[in-house]
Amino acid sequence: MDEQRQDEWLRADPGMRRRAIVFLAVLAIAAVVAFLALEQWLAGLQASDPALAIGTMRHVLRWTFAAMTASLVLFAAYLWLLGRRILVAEQYPPPGMKVVRDTLVVRGEPARRRGRMAQGLAIVLLIAAVAVVVFMSWRILPNH
Repeated sequence: MDEQRQDEWLRADPGMRRRAIVFLAVLAIAAVVAFLALEQWLAGLQASDPALAIGTMRHVLRWTFAAMTASLVLFAAYLWLLGRRILVAEQYPPPGMKVVRDTLVVRGEPARRRGRMAQGLAIVLLIAAVAVVVFMSWRILPNH
């Protein structure tokens, strides 16, 4: 099973490619809109009472850090499960996975190595999520 067949390719899924392009376009547009809204919101905040502005900024930072932490945890969970699928199948990409470009199917030890790397990255992301929470609680938003 460790023998690699050089001619085994998983063909790109055109529907998945279209969904990926649409997703990235929507994400880019949302980022621009969010940036412009943030600029306008900050300009209005500068004109308000300083104590109110500080309280509002702390509130916004709490939500920002919560969203960042949730994103890290969700992506870590995805990577952990993907790594497990790769390890069980001893194949990358695992059976049933759709790809956006033609991908060489890797089997055996090279596939297991990719599965372990995916799970290792998941652990690193979880550590980063914990670090964000600790840093936020200790340094950025102390309870005063």
